[in-house]
Amino acid sequence: MRRRSVDHLVPNEQRTLRAALQLHQQDITQFHGYLLAKQLKSRSAGSPVMAYSTVYRCLDRLEERDLIASFEAHDGASGGPPRRMFELTERGLTIVSELPADDEARFQLDAASPTQSQIPSTPPPDNPREPT
Repeated sequence: MRRRSVDHLVPNEQRTLRAALQLHQQDITQFHGYLLAKQLKSRSAGSPVMAYSTVYRCLDRLEERDLIASFEAHDGASGGPPRRMFELTERGLTIVSELPADDEARFQLDAASPTQSQIPSTPPPDNPREPT
């Protein structure tokens, strides 16, 4: 399997970075995955955009590219297990500011798939090699 370029981000990774930037702009510089998932949901008019497992896979891939950093944080008040927290790195802040706008990314994704007018309306002819 060929490895993607370090600079290439798939749409879910772009969405994840944009949501992290929105949290950053709200002075929430450190966040956990659940908060990021809620941010993604709020950006999509309340419908879930990604499963939680997909959010965490995106965060892992973004961390491999040094766009997001993670660390464990202990909440002394609850006494629960440590939480994995995330924050945008300087490189992540730079990259997210260079991403195309959401509509541009959606247009690029749609341009790669055939439109309704490009899909033939009649089925292909029967295979002449098939016995009749």
